[in-house]
Amino acid sequence: MVLQQHLSNIIYKCLKYASEALDPKNYFEVLRILFLNMSGGKFELLQKEVLPILPVTLETLHRFYCQSSSKASSNQITFLIFSAPIRYTTLVPDPSLSIIVQAVIRSLRAPEIESHGLRSLELLVDNLTPEFLDQILIGHKGDLMFSLWQLLRSRTTSGAHVVRIFGKLSG
Repeated sequence: MVLQQHLSNIIYKCLKYASEALDPKNYFEVLRILFLNMSGGKFELLQKEVLPILPVTLETLHRFYCQSSSKASSNQITFLIFSAPIRYTTLVPDPSLSIIVQAVIRSLRAPEIESHGLRSLELLVDNLTPEFLDQILIGHKGDLMFSLWQLLRSRTTSGAHVVRIFGKLSG
């Protein structure tokens, strides 16, 4: 593939230029399109090319989130973290999973992207062993449970999804 040899460089340059831009949304959009197309599963070679730089990419995106001033930008960055082309099992026991859990919690509080957060949380629960999941969630359980509970109380259409996740979390 032509793109394979340039992929890491494209991701690094997008992150670099996004940090220098006044409005980085176009660089985030390039990453979003790239990540979504790679996540489909048919580009396994591209996913393997990105795997070594994913921890740095996720940390950089988390830093962008912490520095973002608008809700739209925060949601865009959170969505980028979800759409990064990874299999959660390849990150075990990487600290990057903590960044993903924090993004899940943030998304559950943002109606525009709550469905993506629920889907990502369910993927974590389905794909990680209970031991690893407990290690990852240990510092976030209170926030996570509160966010899930708030979704149930708000009577959103995602209530059934939340109940299913509660069932999976309880064993």
